[in-house]
Amino acid sequence: MPSSANRSCAVQSGGSLAHWCRAGLLAAGLGAATVVSATPVVFYTATDVVDAVVGVDTWQYDFVVDGSAQASESVNLLFNFNQFADLQVTVADPALLVLTTAPDPGLLGDGQVTAIFNNALTAPLGFGVSVSWLGTGAPGALPFEVLDDGFSVIGNDRTRSPGGMEVPEPPMVATVLMLAAASMVWRRRATGRG
Repeated sequence: MPSSANRSCAVQSGGSLAHWCRAGLLAAGLGAATVVSATPVVFYTATDVVDAVVGVDTWQYDFVVDGSAQASESVNLLFNFNQFADLQVTVADPALLVLTTAPDPGLLGDGQVTAIFNNALTAPLGFGVSVSWLGTGAPGALPFEVLDDGFSVIGNDRTRSPGGMEVPEPPMVATVLMLAAASMVWRRRATGRG
């Protein structure tokens, strides 16, 4: 049996105790969707720079890696071979070892820029990469992998603009909880019990 405080709350607000339980479940699902990941997050800005060669569209990507990572772990940015060429590191924080692998259209191989952490990631670290952009418009977000110290993939994500324009997907558990709560509310209303 509900406590008198719970019954009082439900009666005063004109709803049933079940209504408040459903609302609490939905709120818990929304709260779970805001949990911050402990893996690295990579922010980017892309700037169109003066083209050194006529007909080659040169851009500067500046990246900032933030979050959590252990020494010798890394982020591996992937540059689609149909859209990028001529990857060159232009600047890197001394706490990073940044390596490049050129895109190879002949082998259908994406280009890679791998930033290896010399120490555990405890503060944001930055690096820059010059690229030849083969697409139209402006280049945007890139996929990246998080690698452990043995170079095994332990996570995937996409780079994000610093203004937060790209919204990450909510965790699967939170989405399922929100859908279950919404289904319960809909069923109750459809049967006239809520």
